[in-house]
Amino acid sequence: MSRASAVAAPRLAPRLTRAQAGIALAVAALALVGWHGVTTVGPGGGIDSDAYARYAQYLYENHRLPPWEPLPEAWRNGTYEYQAPPLYEVLGALAEGLVNNLPSRRLEPGNLLVTGILWLALFGGGILALTAARPGLRRAGLAAVALAALWGLNQAVALGKEQPWAAGRLLSLAALLGVAVVTALIAREVWPARPRRMLGASAILLAYPVAYRLGVLFHPELLFVLCTAVAVLLFLRAGRSGWPAALGAGAGVACGLGALTRQSAVVPIFCVLVGAAVAGRRRAVPFVAAAVAAIVLVAGPWWGYAYHTWGNPLEGNLDRPGHLLEDGQPLSFFVSFPIRSLVVHPYRPDFAGELLPQLHADLWSDWFGAIHDGWWRQPRLAIVTASTQSVLGLVAGALGIVGFARFGVPAAWRALRGRAREDGRDLPFAFLALLAAAALGAFVLQLLRYPQIDGDQIKSSYVFFAAPAWAVFTVSAWTGATARSSAARVLLPAWAVLYALSYGAATLALFL
Repeated sequence: MSRASAVAAPRLAPRLTRAQAGIALAVAALALVGWHGVTTVGPGGGIDSDAYARYAQYLYENHRLPPWEPLPEAWRNGTYEYQAPPLYEVLGALAEGLVNNLPSRRLEPGNLLVTGILWLALFGGGILALTAARPGLRRAGLAAVALAALWGLNQAVALGKEQPWAAGRLLSLAALLGVAVVTALIAREVWPARPRRMLGASAILLAYPVAYRLGVLFHPELLFVLCTAVAVLLFLRAGRSGWPAALGAGAGVACGLGALTRQSAVVPIFCVLVGAAVAGRRRAVPFVAAAVAAIVLVAGPWWGYAYHTWGNPLEGNLDRPGHLLEDGQPLSFFVSFPIRSLVVHPYRPDFAGELLPQLHADLWSDWFGAIHDGWWRQPRLAIVTASTQSVLGLVAGALGIVGFARFGVPAAWRALRGRAREDGRDLPFAFLALLAAAALGAFVLQLLRYPQIDGDQIKSSYVFFAAPAWAVFTVSAWTGATARSSAARVLLPAWAVLYALSYGAATLALFL
């Protein structure tokens, strides 16, 4: 082997750490489960996915934005999401056209289960080989990973030809995988010397059932979550490296793409700009200036179009005639938390229009029946796991709140007073606390501004863009508890095993 090839070999086949390999294998397993959901659950899924598909269909057929219709007529025609920012729908239409013009052939040596096992074996074997010390094994592993990627791409194109808008659903699945990886990178910024916590943060994010629901449907939310997560990651790196303008431009582009996906992108935009101004002060001026310029450049045309068309750059469809409470929300909206119902019947129609229980059940179970398609038609396993998910989710929710209060709030208070720790440990927790609090605050204000009769807008998907922050706070509370309590070192892993069994059974119930 020549000297040049000896030097090039590690670059062509880099050696992965165990943590990196673990993340790659977890992402591959998630991709298989997600693929199954895309092919079986996705075509009939809820959460407005049909309305977004109609949006993309109009773009695909007419090559322009759809005309606006008053809400009553739009509701009857299924076009009520046509005021949404168009990035995801444009990408979905482009993907639909692409797969319809690419050659492909389904390569399935057996049924879906056998095919999945063979693909996972090929990809997993390649990833494990990339952890080896010998360059030859790493090169073989890289070849196996590349072959698995080509096989998966071929299958994706073939599926897109067979099922309308499957390509868009695969975009959602890819965004979910991206969010899991970026969440791990965010955790590395918080704990540079704790690689296991990267896996923990990704695991917590993927443990939210709403993540899987959104990842198998034709829906823009996960693309927005991915844009927000990238902006968070770049913000944290900028704070660690002196607030360079290049990272500000990158964060601004990510925020701008988020604004082209969901109106609620104004929340992470606010957090990035205000967080940098407070944490970096004068040193952050280049970062903030570059971020603002990038946001205006990327999102400005859409905001201008929306303002010209509707008189509001953030126009949505929440002002629904006949769907709003005339006298606003009652007190029970804020304070009710029916424990018994959350245990025995944590799905629609119980506690409809009640903020905390409905939000909890939608986050940790499937309150709307968005992919379970009516609980009364589900197998017994789905009914039972709806309850176990709700009960076990109470523990996870408590961990997130404790982590937010114990680590996020004090760090944010010190940063606000200009007394943040000099070693930089406060910045990640302070910024993530700002994002989590701003997301919840904006969500509640939206519910108060547009009080729905049936609580239709009480959806955990509306605050899911802050999920990486809550994953970090959950890991923080977990590690803090296990460091101080021997009981926690036993009880929390036991809870994690029970939750994995519950969530696995709940996912299995989708395919029965």
